[in-house]
Amino acid sequence: MKNFWNNERHNFHRLPDQGKFEVKHFLLAAVFIITMFLGVGQVPITLEVIANRELLSYDQLETMHNLGAFIGKNYLLFLILIPFVLTFFAVLFSIKWIHKTKILPFFTTRSSFDWNRVFHSFTIWFLLAVLTLAYSMYQTDYILWNFNPSTFFGLCAMALALIPIQIACEEILFRSYLFKSLSFLGNPILQLAICGSLFGLMHMGNPEIGKLGQIAIIYYIWTGIFLGLIAHFDNGLELTIGYHFANNIFAAIVLTTNWQAFQTDALFMDTTPPVLGWEIFLSLFLFQPLFFFYFNKKYKWGVSFKSLK
Repeated sequence: MKNFWNNERHNFHRLPDQGKFEVKHFLLAAVFIITMFLGVGQVPITLEVIANRELLSYDQLETMHNLGAFIGKNYLLFLILIPFVLTFFAVLFSIKWIHKTKILPFFTTRSSFDWNRVFHSFTIWFLLAVLTLAYSMYQTDYILWNFNPSTFFGLCAMALALIPIQIACEEILFRSYLFKSLSFLGNPILQLAICGSLFGLMHMGNPEIGKLGQIAIIYYIWTGIFLGLIAHFDNGLELTIGYHFANNIFAAIVLTTNWQAFQTDALFMDTTPPVLGWEIFLSLFLFQPLFFFYFNKKYKWGVSFKSLK
């Protein structure tokens, strides 16, 4: 296993040498971050739900549908993203002022953030998503043109402004801050497993899980572990941010569905009945492994799979 993990070269799982990393600092940061996400961040959308409670059912999926139809899908998107924006800055504040250390090492071990990595990763994953969509449209009539010029351009502006912060929040929280915080375990495999599982369990509350079934959590957990592997071996978040941004921006402005809780006025609407489609398995068992192999070779991570035999 040593040749696979190669910990001498890949050290993103470790905390910086300088800073305050006692238990009390982690507890204080955890309380602050959780309060910003589950407390302050939820106030705006909670107030909207209360104000429109007579129009909404108790079913979360139906509630989101009705709320989006009444206040506008773009405004609902804004309300959904607010907690992530606040949490992102809460994490940065915690790193800087509670742990008294530099922020850059939590994004990358390089001397500066590598935007080329972000753009390269984004381009590859976005093109794969587009190709998958094109093939789906060729195979089925369930994908419909959904362009609405009165709302689409506002959607694009909001998505491009806030979704990067949302994905940066999830990446720095799960693939960096929490990942590094577990370094006392001294085992990057266990650290990845815990962070990936927590990332997946975070999506347990998604109403879509009720439509797709609990097995959908496996997709989220594995994707969390996969992104953790990328961050670990590349010693930074640049590739995972590019991947995550491509995935989320595609779901926001290119393809939405008519049954999930979070809908947008994207270019296309997928009316396929809610099932775990072939696209999910193609992503898990083909695209993600190819993504890993490509960057392993391109950036010379030195990961050898011979040691796993």
